Amino acid sequence: MSRRAGSCLTRPPGTPTSQLALGKDLGLDKTTLTAVLDRLEGAGLVVRRPSASDRRTRVCEATESGRDLADRAAKDVSLTEQELLVALKPEEHRLLVTLLRELAFGPFADAAPVSGSCI
Repeated sequence: MSRRAGSCLTRPPGTPTSQLALGKDLGLDKTTLTAVLDRLEGAGLVVRRPSASDRRTRVCEATESGRDLADRAAKDVSLTEQELLVALKPEEHRLLVTLLRELAFGPFADAAPVSGSCI
């Protein structure tokens, strides 16, 4: 599962997200997001429908199967990280996290959330 697909599946249940907001959160243009959502919907992992409050807006939400897949993937990533990082001393782990944040967020690393994979 790609990071983009995973991000679409990890929203809390019962909280549909507009396609526009999801695209903004993921940094994807409409065409790319539509292709990702088409694949996820085709696999039964998300559903899309008109918004109840604005029928011009499309919202998407992970299905139970989609949330289950995202949960399994998160557990696999966590286990893999634990296996890879076990050889590091605590100060080496902190340095690795700092360097990865610098690579991922550049000048915004200090403002980036301290959560998620490897952090």
